[in-house]
Amino acid sequence: MQYDHIVIDLNNCYWRSVVTAIKKIIKDDDEDKKEFYSASIQESLIRIQEFIQQFGSKDCRVYCIHDNPFSKINEREQIYSSYKHARKNKNIPPVFYKSLNKLIEILKVYSDNFYVVGCDCCEADDLVPIVLNKIDKNEKTLLISADMDWARNISNNIAWFNYTQVFTVDKFKNEYGFNPTNNGVKMYKCIHGDKSDCIENAVPYLPKEVLLYIVD
Repeated sequence: MQYDHIVIDLNNCYWRSVVTAIKKIIKDDDEDKKEFYSASIQESLIRIQEFIQQFGSKDCRVYCIHDNPFSKINEREQIYSSYKHARKNKNIPPVFYKSLNKLIEILKVYSDNFYVVGCDCCEADDLVPIVLNKIDKNEKTLLISADMDWARNISNNIAWFNYTQVFTVDKFKNEYGFNPTNNGVKMYKCIHGDKSDCIENAVPYLPKEVLLYIVD
């Protein structure tokens, strides 16, 4: 399947690129650190090009959606103290996020078919519906993110790729047992948990059929 529009979770893509760069560069001296962050940016660009080659139609448009790394953490951690605690880990140097900002600036001028979308007070998945509203609903769109929140937007012409497989409405229902509606995904994550948001499984031994009954 070839898609007219590819919408990428840029923060998610960058984190994965950093992991790849870590495996390639192991030494600790300053020169290697500089090379590491450069390699992370290069790896991100390579990944995006691979997405285009694998999924994009001719002249497909690419939307790179990013969020402020701390956009809603302070607000949400008042409710749940461990919400995305990894982002506040003091072991993550500030240059990590500076490198992500460099990648964003590069993408802004990378291609006429590229669009960079972000808002200081919104996370990337909050911006997906806004981007989709600007896209012709008769054209095919692929959402790319490991975050299941993005699956809430699956529809007839919109699919979700979680780095493992591409999910259509039918494929998602076959895999997870429920339709990828907004409330369905939220209820599933509330009960079953979500590692990407540091949400633990609320009822670890709940039978799957009971979980799906509640979600439905």
